[in-house]
Amino acid sequence: LALLGGGLAADGMSAELFDAALRQEIQAVRIVAAVQRFEPRQSVNAMGAPIHTSDYSVDVTWQPANARAHEAWDIQTHYPIPAEFAFTLTYNEQHGVRRGSQGPLGPPGDSEAPIEFARVGASFKDLWLTNPLILSAFATALPDGESDSRRSFFAHGTEWMLQIDRATGLPVELSTIETDPHEGEIENKVVFSDWREVSGVPFPYRLAQYTGDKLVRREVRSEIVVNPRDAEALLELPRMTAENNQADYDWGWSMSHILLKRGGGGNNHAPQFTNVTFEEAGEGIFIMAGSSHHNLLIVGPEGLALVDASWYSQRSETLLA
Repeated sequence: LALLGGGLAADGMSAELFDAALRQEIQAVRIVAAVQRFEPRQSVNAMGAPIHTSDYSVDVTWQPANARAHEAWDIQTHYPIPAEFAFTLTYNEQHGVRRGSQGPLGPPGDSEAPIEFARVGASFKDLWLTNPLILSAFATALPDGESDSRRSFFAHGTEWMLQIDRATGLPVELSTIETDPHEGEIENKVVFSDWREVSGVPFPYRLAQYTGDKLVRREVRSEIVVNPRDAEALLELPRMTAENNQADYDWGWSMSHILLKRGGGGNNHAPQFTNVTFEEAGEGIFIMAGSSHHNLLIVGPEGLALVDASWYSQRSETLLA
């Protein structure tokens, strides 16, 4: 491969022809991987290594052009709650369903329920971010005078930055800017290695994901199949799934690193902002519980003091109201 014009292209082929050929060749792709997840903001010792939150195997079948995907997870969480469970997610941009366990932070037993569309948006964002050649085939380059080894381009309403190994023409890393409840804008970056050819198309078999400069995920892919025969059967959705909420989808897309980090820790639900309850812990002292972050309210002689567990601004607004 060589970097030509606006994207990645085979020698002697224009970027446009290469991208069109790639879009036609990859009707669907199946990726089987083993993943480790980390929480960089928490450690056993001050300034120590990030907590290892979970290990899981995931089997993903994805149709990029039709925006359809199926994920099968078998996960062991270590933190915050040790547990083993399995579930599947099947979704497109209009519908989605979760089958199996909802994890240690959800209701007990297996179930079938619509997926929150914040999670759908986050999952699609992650599929593009971790498969740079497929993303490049659906992208338009931004002509801003970048170097041969570093390119920004626009796809799916998002700007991406691609770093290229000039010796091989293959991506080294792909990044985008997302929002974070603690840090504001933050870089969500994936570093690629161990490239192998599958049905004539290169794929990375190892990746590491960082938010800012903190490691949040390691992934080793054991199998990749282009155009698997069982794709249609896996991607079929039942009628009962909920309709897309575009605002939730966009919100999940904008901070995919947070929602998928939560999912990797066993919390498969989008954060809740309005489920606030009051419990009196002592005279003039109240616990304001709800979702994964709780708060303390102290009634003083001249007003109220609120101890806020830093989270999303929407939740802080609910607490103040």
